[in-house]
Amino acid sequence: MNSQQTSFNIYERNRVLRDYGQIHTGISTYLEICPQNIDEAQAALKYAHQKNASIRIRGAGHSMNGSSLPRKNELLINTQGMDHFCFSEPGTITVEAGTNLWDLDALLKRYGYELPVKNGGWSGPTVGGFIAAGGISPTKHKDDGFWNYVQEITCLSANAEQIVLTREDPLFAYLFGASGQLGFIVNAKLEITPLNANLVSYPIDVSGQVPQFYSRENPFKGSQFLTWFCCFGAVEQTQEMRSLQENFFTEHQSLFDKTELELYQFKDKGLHVPLVNESQGSFAGVEIRGMMSLTEALKPTLFKLLETYTKTIREAGFQNYSQAELAKMSSYSNGSLSKPVKDAFLELKKAVNPKDRLNILGT
Repeated sequence: MNSQQTSFNIYERNRVLRDYGQIHTGISTYLEICPQNIDEAQAALKYAHQKNASIRIRGAGHSMNGSSLPRKNELLINTQGMDHFCFSEPGTITVEAGTNLWDLDALLKRYGYELPVKNGGWSGPTVGGFIAAGGISPTKHKDDGFWNYVQEITCLSANAEQIVLTREDPLFAYLFGASGQLGFIVNAKLEITPLNANLVSYPIDVSGQVPQFYSRENPFKGSQFLTWFCCFGAVEQTQEMRSLQENFFTEHQSLFDKTELELYQFKDKGLHVPLVNESQGSFAGVEIRGMMSLTEALKPTLFKLLETYTKTIREAGFQNYSQAELAKMSSYSNGSLSKPVKDAFLELKKAVNPKDRLNILGT
């Protein structure tokens, strides 16, 4: 550990990090800061700003596209120590961004509440990571996105300015799916749902640290590998998207040991999240998850398949869920978005991350 005149410790790490996808890796030697609260996170960003250092923000590493992995000359900020909560307003809970979603849901159940939407699969993403990836997951609430239940987000700009955002702020909606490029999310006020409709008690002012209820171990080990392909479009185009997906995977079925198809819809509840789906209003998603035995020799084939898939989806007029795919994401400065959405994104980025020092994407 290096000694620094700061309110946090800086650790020199010598290990290779992977993410949920298990394909991409970070550099083997890097500096890491593990803030335990918002003040320490802000101090860490001020330090990075003074050093003109680029920042990589990592929660649980639940992404598949390498967006949480440190690169050369980057300072890694690990948010998993930021897992505190407070019941401050009836019907809500305010939590720090490093809080694991499943652990939070388990904590809420002790008080008679639950999260309206959480990720499916396993106890992977943090609250901040789920927002950064868009807040979509096939669960029992298939007609909802996480964005419909977030009331307020506090984030830090690249120069450590604290920004409190409500749903009316233009930046708020663009944080969903931005993969950390539009600010370092440090906490969020979430709506919660009573398990019993007759529940009247609310644990006002109860606060603390969210306990760990679930294992963090990635369920996919060795060569067994999960990848998914998802496209979004208008609700009335669901069958067209389904046919497109099924035909594509029939053509490439020899690569996969098993595939599963999932359909879901997202109802318009007043907040449009352009980096998830550019079109306003309700929209549908068609997802195919594929299990494969991945070898080094197959990796180029898989990435070529992803490239072909994206091209096929976009030529058909649909939008792929790039935040959840294996290919390294672009910075949104290329042709992956329509001009109006791209221009709005870049304008917001200019205000909070003008030198592109937060979670640089692309190769």
